[in-house]
Amino acid sequence: MSKAEDKRDELIKQAAKGGKWDEVLRLLDQPLANAERKDRAHGLLSLQWNIGTADNLQIELGDEISDSSLNPLETLIQNELQEEQVNPFTPIQTFDEVEQHILLGRLLDKKSFSQLSKEVNMSDKTVKSHFESDLELLKSLLK
Repeated sequence: MSKAEDKRDELIKQAAKGGKWDEVLRLLDQPLANAERKDRAHGLLSLQWNIGTADNLQIELGDEISDSSLNPLETLIQNELQEEQVNPFTPIQTFDEVEQHILLGRLLDKKSFSQLSKEVNMSDKTVKSHFESDLELLKSLLK
């Protein structure tokens, strides 16, 4: 214990012997009051900080802050909605590497059929037919 705490304990004992219970309570609350004073000096607030009174009720800062977290029912609904949404890249993973390369190259990279044919070592017409058939299959998978 520090000297201040030892001195406070002595004062509490003396006040208790003398029956000065208000002084005992003040001394017991002193560490908390000191911590709150330091927080105020640093610009910190507690959610239990009193911001006013209304009809003999104390209003604390935490009472005025709205809670944007979801209740259990809303959380369940949100999770179900997220599960229903289809990730567009999941069905693409059902295709083999060449078909994925053709689909992604054409849809995302906007590559021409001739450029894709050179990359996958197929003819332009073969790449185009693969793309068209795979695109129809992808559309049906995403529905």
